[in-house]
Amino acid sequence: MLQRRYTINYGSKKAGSRAAALEDEFIPSFFLDLLIIVGRPLKPITRLSSRFFDNMTISFRNWRAPYSNKHIHGLSFDLEHRTFRLATAATRESWFIVMHPVVNAPEELLSRSERRKRREKSSRCSALQVHHAQFLASYIKQVFLIGELLGEGVEPSWRLDGKNTQKITFNKWTTFQEAFMLGWAEYVTQNTREPFWTENQPAFHAYDYGANIEIDVADQLRAVPKETRLRPVDEDSDSEEEAAEIGGSAGYNESSRGSTPAASYDYQELFVGGLHQLRTELEDKYVLDHIETVSYALAVDINCLDGHSPDLDCKPARCLLADRNFVLREYRGPRDFTFYPLAFHPAYGNFSSLQPPAFLMDNLLAVMQENMSYQHNGAGVLSYGYFQAYSNIKRSIRHGPDDLLATKGVATAALALPYRDGNLSARVAAKRDRLLQHLRGQSTPDNPASSRPFAREAQRIQTALLEEEFAFRMEQVLSIQVSRLSSDKRSFSTVLQPIFQLMRLFLEEPQCYAHLFRSFRPLVFPGVLASFATLFAQAIDHIYAHFEATGSIGLGVALAEGVSALDRLGSYCFTGFPKPLLRSVLQPLGTIDSIEQGGWPFLDPRMLNLQGAGNLSLAPWPRQENGRPIMMHIASIAFHYGPEVAATHYSEVWFKELGGLGVQGPSSAARFLEDVLQELWKPQMIAFIVHQFHRGLNKGARSHGASDGQGRLQ
Repeated sequence: MLQRRYTINYGSKKAGSRAAALEDEFIPSFFLDLLIIVGRPLKPITRLSSRFFDNMTISFRNWRAPYSNKHIHGLSFDLEHRTFRLATAATRESWFIVMHPVVNAPEELLSRSERRKRREKSSRCSALQVHHAQFLASYIKQVFLIGELLGEGVEPSWRLDGKNTQKITFNKWTTFQEAFMLGWAEYVTQNTREPFWTENQPAFHAYDYGANIEIDVADQLRAVPKETRLRPVDEDSDSEEEAAEIGGSAGYNESSRGSTPAASYDYQELFVGGLHQLRTELEDKYVLDHIETVSYALAVDINCLDGHSPDLDCKPARCLLADRNFVLREYRGPRDFTFYPLAFHPAYGNFSSLQPPAFLMDNLLAVMQENMSYQHNGAGVLSYGYFQAYSNIKRSIRHGPDDLLATKGVATAALALPYRDGNLSARVAAKRDRLLQHLRGQSTPDNPASSRPFAREAQRIQTALLEEEFAFRMEQVLSIQVSRLSSDKRSFSTVLQPIFQLMRLFLEEPQCYAHLFRSFRPLVFPGVLASFATLFAQAIDHIYAHFEATGSIGLGVALAEGVSALDRLGSYCFTGFPKPLLRSVLQPLGTIDSIEQGGWPFLDPRMLNLQGAGNLSLAPWPRQENGRPIMMHIASIAFHYGPEVAATHYSEVWFKELGGLGVQGPSSAARFLEDVLQELWKPQMIAFIVHQFHRGLNKGARSHGASDGQGRLQ
């Protein structure tokens, strides 16, 4: 089917799809899905607690873990090479030591795309440089040799990336923070003159994403008055300009100016259930005066019932997706948000942005931002950051970013790397066998489909359909600059209070957001996703059958490219993330045009025929600058087995299957010899030297014991 052209429009009226209407019944439920505590430099941020069973797990094993900064709004510096992950709490949060600059560098004038790339790089490379991490780790170990921390199990023998872990009580963790900050300046003075340590100061950060704490809707919440502008009309101010400068909007209704009942409303009675428990826990654990910023995300799951149903007592559920054409109206332009189409339809899917959509800013957030500034002596207290909106089908098929099998390229890595005559090292061969077991479903022998790529996704979507678990979720990150709150109002109640007005908007004003949605019968969407998952699973099964028939040696280049195309298309189908779609190859294959114009993942059989043993037409195949064909499956092999294995495999494919052995005349012979040296001998020699180097290191470690040195071949 993938090698024939079709057109699919699951958003058409004929399929029962339509724009969401105000007659539909929208049922929101609320969750707190993110909490980030940013401490002030040189300050411990926790207090001694009576919570007996709380504990912390200390380890240097994950010190390099990246610190995702897309959710943090208000950090005035770049995170690149500034973080050290040290601990994980029993209550989920990850703890980092972050080096804050004493003096912030002047802000560079960058375009939106440049800022996004800078932010992504700083998050990806947030870990301290190794020599800085070693210095910090040495101090951490020294602190655990002081006073009551002695004997807690963090030993001088610990090294970076080591497997040692130790649990300590939460109160010991507080003691550690106090001792760490108390002795920091003296330790730096006595042990280093490197400017990095005098130009930056440590702060503790606690980061928890995905807790999904349910927030109960108190009966009184529906009676909360809508927030309107507190500042008197006749008071001369530049509040509109101030709001715009700190990420707000001046687009709220001018009729909202004046006093408001919301100003005097007692929000304390709304702290019930999970939110009351959260506030109590925060008050018990943290010293608010030592905190710089608290960021959190309110998540709203919107379920929809069909308002056009004749059966008013049993309305059928509808599934919602964002309509790109209406999302575009929420922002100044298409560069202000990222859209992720689902199931190959260019108009329907999920979206995210570094700023709230207009329906939130204009109806609530701009007013709330100015009011908090007015209540706290004109300080910029409240700011808004990352916003995302997505179908909860995403959560059904993956509970985290690394949980979606369809994005891992398992089939390509398992089938495309040949194994003959002992050409693979024991490590690579063992990993290939594990991936093959995964592909066969042997990871879950009682239910093979639950661990096979695409079959697993199809199974989970069918479960979501049966359970009617396909709400549409919106998440908005809010940040409170705690250090700017008035001292008489500085409390966790003040920090969490903006949640209630957001909840009120989603409960009482569906007209603000209903226009964003396209509504589907569940059998259409997410049913179409399950159908595509089944289609990709069957196509991979077809290729796997040929793999088995040839003795499991490995695929030829045509089917290797075919299975890579299936992996990439499947990843895009479920995530809408365009990076896997290698346009340099899939554009000539006709795939990109077919997706954009017909919503169908077509593969042109004239260039890449997947029938039988497969056939790849080399003459029109896209090539690199050096004239070599671009091979999609090489990237997957590099990801799973390493660049040396990928380079060696590509060279073998080039010489054995793609005409690299063709020698005609002296110049061709010279070029052939150069190719052999560059593409075969060089990567194999590098791999051999690396292997011998690490073998020598391991032998030395066994002979002389472990050391703090981080032996790595650069």
